[in-house]
Amino acid sequence: MINTDETTAKMRAYSGKDEGVVPQNNLTAEQNNALEMANKALHLDEEKKKSLEYQKTIEHLQESLKQEQAKTAELTKKIAELEAGGK
Repeated sequence: MINTDETTAKMRAYSGKDEGVVPQNNLTAEQNNALEMANKALHLDEEKKKSLEYQKTIEHLQESLKQEQAKTAELTKKIAELEAGGK
């Protein structure tokens, strides 16, 4: 009979924490922080550009809505005039 204790590898379970983990690169903690901040700044710039594009789209749609409302009001006025003239 085979003794399973001798053939089984015992490993500690992953706790999900990075305690005691040394980065595999040669960057210092300050350099890692600076890199992370630069990445976040880049992401924020991208989000800002998207927001500005969305704002321009919203403004364009608002202007289009105003124009359509003005056309509708004019047509409603003309219809009312025609109905009044036909009676």
